[in-house]
Amino acid sequence: VKDFSNLEKIAAKTKLGINGLQKELNTLKLNANLRAELKAQRKGLQDEFLSLGNVIRGGIIGKGLGEAISFESAMADVRKVVNFDEGDDIKKMSADILKMSQTLPVTANELAAIAAAGGQIGLGSKDVREFTNLVTKMKVAFDMSAEDVGDSVAKIKNILGISLKDMEDLGDSINNLSDNSASKAREIIDVMKRTAAAGKQIGFTKEQIAALSSSFISLGKGPEVAGTAINSLYRVLATADNMGTKTESAFAKLGISGAFLKQASFDDPQKALDMFLQRISKLDQKEQMGVLVDIFGREFADDMATLVGGLDTYKEALKNAGDEAKKGSLQREFDTRAATTENSIILMKNAFNSLAVNLGSVFLPAISWVSAGISYLVNSITYITGLVPGLNGVLGGLIA
Repeated sequence: VKDFSNLEKIAAKTKLGINGLQKELNTLKLNANLRAELKAQRKGLQDEFLSLGNVIRGGIIGKGLGEAISFESAMADVRKVVNFDEGDDIKKMSADILKMSQTLPVTANELAAIAAAGGQIGLGSKDVREFTNLVTKMKVAFDMSAEDVGDSVAKIKNILGISLKDMEDLGDSINNLSDNSASKAREIIDVMKRTAAAGKQIGFTKEQIAALSSSFISLGKGPEVAGTAINSLYRVLATADNMGTKTESAFAKLGISGAFLKQASFDDPQKALDMFLQRISKLDQKEQMGVLVDIFGREFADDMATLVGGLDTYKEALKNAGDEAKKGSLQREFDTRAATTENSIILMKNAFNSLAVNLGSVFLPAISWVSAGISYLVNSITYITGLVPGLNGVLGGLIA
């Protein structure tokens, strides 16, 4: 019995020991699991910080490089067409355009496109800056794209042979016409680009050309139709003495001759045109269209009938184009539009863009150097593989 009693005590102690050991093992296992979990969490946190750092670095550097490369390409177009004045260069102009983008709600690349348009008409680098500033105001005031307004203004300036100051005066006239008629500034510019050459040849002023352009638009004609109709009218005034017997008979019904109309047109084109249109308007309605067909042909007779029927609109346009109240109209329109929240946001973006360009420009020489090196290496390999038959297959197998 004693032996069995001892055996029971030993078993009880052993059971307690096993239970205790199991508890220790469970504790160790729990601690190990906790350590593994903490390690995994720490690793995940490190990865997140590393990823965030890469995003920040990649975002700033990548954005900067992208903007710098894009701006460099835009300025390459400027360099190609602008004759730089003494003491000036592309680096200074690039810096000035970036500064302009911080005060004008137009991107630096758009400003570069406008500058290039100025260079294409032969402006020196200093005048290109003035041209860019003026055209940018027109872009904002007239709600046009940088490319369209730059190209159109450059062509109109070149065709009319006027100074930048005269171009600004024309901008005032166009804006005043747009504010006081059913024509939009960009439509007037479109028509003027099509008709300025013929109008100038006869002797019409820039304001008179703008007024006639605005009138046709206000009377319901699109820019293309208005342009061809106006050129037809200018052509009649310039060649009235040599249009054939049918046309001469039509002029006779107006109480004039073709030779008289031509001479009057070159003496005082606006006065001659006013007289011509007034005499047509006084004809009997049954006779009027026939006279217009004999003078302008069937293609443009209806367009001229529209103008004759809208002489009050035309007179008002002439008044608005030459009104002294127009002075500063372009600047006022620009100031109003530039003060909007939308343009304030554009200025903010431009400020960040300028910073990105300046940061990214630091890396451009290194990128160009590395790119040139890689290109040289690839070209060398291509050359060698072309000389050694079968080498392409060997290299392909090694790479695979």
